[in-house]
Amino acid sequence: MKVFWMTNEQIVNEKRVGKSGGVKYNDRETMDKRKWRHWEEKKMKYISFAIPCYNSAEYMEHAIQSILPAGEDVEIIVVNDGSKDETAEIAARYEKEYPTIVKAVNKENGGHGDAVNVGLDHATGLYYKVVDSDDWVDEEALFKILDVVKSFVEQKKEVDMVISN
Repeated sequence: MKVFWMTNEQIVNEKRVGKSGGVKYNDRETMDKRKWRHWEEKKMKYISFAIPCYNSAEYMEHAIQSILPAGEDVEIIVVNDGSKDETAEIAARYEKEYPTIVKAVNKENGGHGDAVNVGLDHATGLYYKVVDSDDWVDEEALFKILDVVKSFVEQKKEVDMVISN
């Protein structure tokens, strides 16, 4: 299984192409300096994990629990896509228990892709990853990827995508 990672700024800038209000930089070096200064000032999370959920009450907790060991280095955005079961209540419980890590976002049903985009809209991390509600993240792999991402930040190295297996 391959996993793709892109910087949030890269994705957001691609979404804003041709729209007013988009950030424009004169050159790559200026963009890099501003980006890293912004990241350092905001103390952003390293990775935003979005978990799109539709009627996922039976299994979504495993996905959330698999990411929680990363603690304050990550954020988990649980996007309830108009579920009819207890998905919203479970997301709210995790948000209350882990207010600096978990965000619960409720929306009308719009499908998986729409829920992914809503997660992106709420993401504040430097990198963005989608984890389906019926999936989980291996803890050893989570910390390996987190270490790699931290090394990018320490080196002020912009990497748009990380592929792992």
